[in-house]
Amino acid sequence: MSDLRVSSVTQKPAQTAAAISPARARLQKAVGEVIGTLFFAPVLKMASSNKAIQGKYGHGGRGERAFRAQLDLQFAKNAGGRMQNSLTEAICDRLARGKGV
Repeated sequence: MSDLRVSSVTQKPAQTAAAISPARARLQKAVGEVIGTLFFAPVLKMASSNKAIQGKYGHGGRGERAFRAQLDLQFAKNAGGRMQNSLTEAICDRLARGKGV
C-alpha cells in the first residue's frame, strides 16, 4: 500500500522556498493579500451577515458587531497572502517582468 500524505495548501515545497528571492516573496505576499481582499472579503461579509449561520450562539455581541468588518478584512488578507495559486503566480510574473524580481 502506498504512503499517502496530505499537505496544507499553505506549505511550500522545500526547494521552491529556498529559490525565491526576498523581493519575490514580498511581491507574492502582497499580491496574495490583494487577491484575498477582492475574493474572500465579500464572501466573509455575506456569511457574517447571514442570520442562519450565526444561530443562537454564533455572535460575539457588540464588540463583534463593531469590529466585524475589520476582522473579515484581516481574515481575507491572511487567507490570500498564504495561498499559492496560478492567479497569484501569473500576476507576480507580470509585475516582476523586467524588474529582476
